[in-house]
Amino acid sequence: MKNSFYKKEKLLIATNIISVTITFLLLGGLAFVIAFTQTGIRKLEEQAQITIFFEDAYPESSILNLANELENDPQVSNVNYVSKEEAYSIFTDLNKDEPVLLESITPDILPASLEIKTKKLADMNDISERLSNMDGVEEIKFYKDVIERFTFWTNVSYAVGIALVSLFLIVSYAIILITLRINIGYIGKELEILKLVGASDAYIKNPLVKQGVSLGLISAFISGALLLSFALIVQFAHLINTNIKFGFIPEIEIALPIFALIINFVLVASGAALGYIGSVSAIQKYINH
Repeated sequence: MKNSFYKKEKLLIATNIISVTITFLLLGGLAFVIAFTQTGIRKLEEQAQITIFFEDAYPESSILNLANELENDPQVSNVNYVSKEEAYSIFTDLNKDEPVLLESITPDILPASLEIKTKKLADMNDISERLSNMDGVEEIKFYKDVIERFTFWTNVSYAVGIALVSLFLIVSYAIILITLRINIGYIGKELEILKLVGASDAYIKNPLVKQGVSLGLISAFISGALLLSFALIVQFAHLINTNIKFGFIPEIEIALPIFALIINFVLVASGAALGYIGSVSAIQKYINH
């Protein structure tokens, strides 16, 4: 009978370690997806720009004054002035294989322009609307529809990500709670005897709390090791040749293995916390009952 109980207990613990490990793997994987999404957003923010074309009669000094004003704008990260001559040079480089077209184009035909990069994609529309009614502005170009759609789906991904993280944490907590309650059910009579002979609540609770914390820690270590292995393979195979970047902390870049180590730490801390909270909740309810 005792051997049968221990076999059942070991099988239950192994099953639940696998279940919690899978849940933590999904949680860590989701963190990677969010990080890669944020990195993509940062790269798009670094590359996307607004191009303002000016009328031929608009003075170069006025364009340069506007460029200076924009450089001091908190929404703007970079401003580049492209003169008529520079525009012609760019045009000839792009169309060097079409001499007939080049013969019909002179520097005077091409407009001067400002290339503006913003710190956030969401600021592009605001800058564009602000400058569209200025004197001397002939045309403003930027991929408004693409950026708006990208921003929308980015916000959706954040909302879904937060919801899934919350769900996975709840599932992990529930698995630990159920595991300990089943275990308590197996050894319920032993616990009753301990209470009858005067054992303190702490004496009864400590082994079960250790079991709950161990369940969370072991699962977190296994999932963390798998995620770190994935990060190292991706890094050394050069599948992703960029550091992790976050839109809300643009000054910081994190190497992929370092990011994986941070996720490991978070998973281990979460595993220990969930194991402790789940075990205390399960045991306290039994003791009170």
